[in-house]
Amino acid sequence: RVRQLISDFFEKEPNAGVNPDESVAVGAAIQGAILSGEGGEDLKDLMLLDVLPLSLGTDVDGGLMSVIIKRGTTIPTESSNVYHTLEDNQKVMNIDIFEGERPQTKNNHLLGEFQMTNLPPMPRGQVNIKVTLKVDADGLLEVTAENLATKDKKSITITAEAGRLSEEQVQEMIKEAERHADSDKKEAERLETRNRLESHLYHVGQTLDENNDRIDPEELKAAVDLVDDTKEWLERNPDGETSEFSHRHSEVDAVVGPIMRGLYEARARDGGAGVDEEL
Repeated sequence: RVRQLISDFFEKEPNAGVNPDESVAVGAAIQGAILSGEGGEDLKDLMLLDVLPLSLGTDVDGGLMSVIIKRGTTIPTESSNVYHTLEDNQKVMNIDIFEGERPQTKNNHLLGEFQMTNLPPMPRGQVNIKVTLKVDADGLLEVTAENLATKDKKSITITAEAGRLSEEQVQEMIKEAERHADSDKKEAERLETRNRLESHLYHVGQTLDENNDRIDPEELKAAVDLVDDTKEWLERNPDGETSEFSHRHSEVDAVVGPIMRGLYEARARDGGAGVDEEL
């Protein structure tokens, strides 16, 4: 399937004349010659670059894999992403580091984990944690999490040997990702749609609460009741279909949309106070 995709993309057949096992053996021989200094003039300016065999990332939003460093990236390398709390007054954030190519972390390989504790009591999304992955030339992985508000840091180091996959296991994981590519894509879309609905309900509810004295009482009650009913439905149906989550999102927008437009217009008249831009 991969060969066919490459052929379709480049509109010509890929070169299949190189034996992959021989390529690995030749590369190892060249690297050994370079390191030993016995390669002579022909190899003195040649450098072989190591790359990550699998993507590295962390668990977010109910089991989705957030990739921080992609598979095939040349090492040494370093990259960071910023993540935020998912609950009001959340005190702890779990930092789980995985390697793999599947969109859900449950199908990837856990490398290590730790917690950021004593987070300041703030509304959902207001505490930001920067997670940095740094891989050196020997494959040593250093994971650092930093609370951007307090500057508190925690880190772990994962060696190239401890708990890492063998070459055979890596290749099997890549094949598994290829075999499940279509179903994985659909499931990732379902989870992302569910997460968007959950986040939307939170922001809408927060905005209605903060602006309740500026909204018609009957419209406010209808909107609040719908948001509460949709939250309850979401709790009862975490395994709902993508179309169901999208439909619920549209239902909320149909009722809340006119209210939000009214608040935007009032804000413009008042000089810009009080409505979440995300809405």
